[in-house]
Amino acid sequence: MSANAQKSDTLIPLCVDLDGTLIHTDMLWESLVRLLRKNPLYLFPVFAWWARGRARLKAEIASRVAVNVSTLPYNGPLIEFLRAERTRGRRVLLVTASDAAMGKAVADHLPIFDEVLASDGKLNLRGRNKGEKLAELFGERGFDYAGNSTVDLPVWQRARAAIVVNGSPALCRRAFQCAEHGPVFPSPSAMLPELAKILMSASITENVVVLLPCLLMILSGIKASLTGALIAVSAFLFCHWGALILGEWFALDSDRSNPARRKRPFASGALKVQTGPTLGPLLIVTGLALAVWAGVPAAATAACFTILAGVDSASRSKASPLARGLTRTAQNMLRLLAGWAAAGL
Repeated sequence: MSANAQKSDTLIPLCVDLDGTLIHTDMLWESLVRLLRKNPLYLFPVFAWWARGRARLKAEIASRVAVNVSTLPYNGPLIEFLRAERTRGRRVLLVTASDAAMGKAVADHLPIFDEVLASDGKLNLRGRNKGEKLAELFGERGFDYAGNSTVDLPVWQRARAAIVVNGSPALCRRAFQCAEHGPVFPSPSAMLPELAKILMSASITENVVVLLPCLLMILSGIKASLTGALIAVSAFLFCHWGALILGEWFALDSDRSNPARRKRPFASGALKVQTGPTLGPLLIVTGLALAVWAGVPAAATAACFTILAGVDSASRSKASPLARGLTRTAQNMLRLLAGWAAAGL
């Protein structure tokens, strides 16, 4: 790059998205899940706020919930790039669809932004609205923009250069059809391997304990339902998976504050925060449905097991070894009870 080109480049503002770009998470979901954990009854006004527009929804939630921005999973390589560009004398703006209060909190924590543009309770600064706002301020092709999803395509269509963060190869191709080829910051990890980390912690060997009573009955010459026992094993495995996911989700804030656990899937942002309250209950409901198939007593023990497993997962960093040992013992007792019930005793 020539000296003249480099000099003119510094005159082009660099605009950066927040959700999924500067941070590996979404501030709306971060604040929404905290609001519902604070009081689940907020679910009803949430729908009323949403009916009045996403900007109003974000403003209402932001006025009731504070997110600790110092522990958010930030995109380190992107931040270093932004610092370097600002050192060159370039103007850097945080342009986010999140509420202005959230954007300002992040900008105060990271003193690398000259200005914050955000949703204000009336205008949802997202997609086409964001592109129009930036074109109005800086002119067509008068800014560079860093984004992470197809929602950002209308912005790239009006930008000079597209900077793609955490995007797929297909998104990169579409972005570079809209604007000049800018830097690419790949995603640090894929979702499925990170989800597997949580699921693999539900030891299949532990849940096979449910089969033990059935095998003992068969070896003793007592008639037992192997089919019922196998269904119960599957039920406990699904319930365990769901409980582990919800436990990780509930421990999100404490994990982020713990240097040894801040790289856990939810804490690091490798798993989207909305995955917890969606996938976790789905797995638990599947497990309980299988348990009902194995019999009402098996279903009752599976429900108690799910509660214990969820508490164990959520409190793992705070509970004493004795408390965790007692919880694990109780879980195995419930497995054995379910095994006896499912086998037909």
